[in-house]
Amino acid sequence: PVQGAEVAGAARSRGFFGRLPGAFVYPFRGSGVLILIVATVLFAALNWLSWGCFGIIIQIVIYGYLFSFLQNILHATAVGDEAMPELPGMGNLLEDILLPFLRLLGVVLVSFGPALGLLWYAIANEQPAAGVAMIPAIAFGCLYFPMAFLAVAMLDSVAAVNPLVVIPSILKAPLEYLVTVVLLAVVFGMRALGDAGVDMVFEGSFTTDSMGELILMLVVRSLWAFIAFYLLTAAIRVLGL
Repeated sequence: PVQGAEVAGAARSRGFFGRLPGAFVYPFRGSGVLILIVATVLFAALNWLSWGCFGIIIQIVIYGYLFSFLQNILHATAVGDEAMPELPGMGNLLEDILLPFLRLLGVVLVSFGPALGLLWYAIANEQPAAGVAMIPAIAFGCLYFPMAFLAVAMLDSVAAVNPLVVIPSILKAPLEYLVTVVLLAVVFGMRALGDAGVDMVFEGSFTTDSMGELILMLVVRSLWAFIAFYLLTAAIRVLGL
């Protein structure tokens, strides 16, 4: 324990910017590659099962379990662990899936609630001005969400989404937080562009008569799913730092 505390203290002494490049190597440390592969396959399988009448239930399982996994990364980062944590269990449906999903839902609703409210008002009342006002509301949500997510994950309570917790936390390290938000935006932007690109290139490949085209599509989709999950893991490591 003493050695672990010394390692954690030394890591923290390097500061945020000194540790930042290591966040993109972090997912490959220890058994990280195996964990990424298993997680990619698991979430891809769950997402494939999300079609049909059980789609909503499966989506709750996906996002609840994902929150638990990302929460483990944040906790490991906080104590100075330099290796990827193991995948969380799924033995208790309430504690491992439902509660994490509700915490994530709370963070999303509080962060993007103003934008969603303006969207509803603009559509219901045919008010274009309300639609324009969504732009700063979305910007606020993007700035607020990462710290709110971090606070809820670390304190294990949706009550931590409170602005009295989130805003002072942002103000304690504004430059580091701004860099984190920009990096998160780049990572999620890359994921969105990659998903759109793969869908565009392989549109209709599931119904193709060419076995070679089908295999190529599955390989590319699997590779991109792995890369996208790696990017998400690295981004959450940055948030933890």
